[in-house]
Amino acid sequence: METPFPVITQTCVSGPIRDRLVVFSKLVAETFVEHLGLEHHVEAVGKYVLCGAGDFASALLERVSFLASAGVVGGGWGVTAPGGAADALDGALRASSAMNDPLAQRFRIAVRVPSTPHAAPETTYSGIRNPTFSEHNLGMVDFLHASYALEWPLASLFPSATRETLAMTHRQLTRFRHARAALSEAHRLVQNAGLETVSACTYWGVPKS
Repeated sequence: METPFPVITQTCVSGPIRDRLVVFSKLVAETFVEHLGLEHHVEAVGKYVLCGAGDFASALLERVSFLASAGVVGGGWGVTAPGGAADALDGALRASSAMNDPLAQRFRIAVRVPSTPHAAPETTYSGIRNPTFSEHNLGMVDFLHASYALEWPLASLFPSATRETLAMTHRQLTRFRHARAALSEAHRLVQNAGLETVSACTYWGVPKS
């Protein structure tokens, strides 16, 4: 009796390939996790790119806001001063718990510029709604492009589309922090103005409404 061709294919071709694929996949997974520290890098991405380390994210926003108010990082169309983004990142690292984390050194901040008709492609980015780089502009963080440095083969797990999504998510989360900080400052000013009004009314004997 002749052996059916599908049985031969399964036994001699598909089966061995599948068995070796399972072994190879297990070996790759163990190498990524146990030898290349994939879990630690994923955790670091969550802490620094996705703002899981709140003190670092706040320190970075404060430093960027300071540089924006001082006109150091950019202005006009967001053209950056030399070392502006690096200075903001260095200040945030020194002022937060990230200073003691060696993986925090893999976090990168670049500065984007708005799309203009004559800008070079490598320095042109879309999605910047307001070209004015200012601490009073909610879109200030649109100038930031966050990334996390990984070497091959771990870098293959984070293709360009994934990296861009992470950078967009970082901008959105930082924008929320920027808005919350501005609202907190506005609330503080209103509270102080109210207390000053009450004090003045008490001093002059004016009934409080």
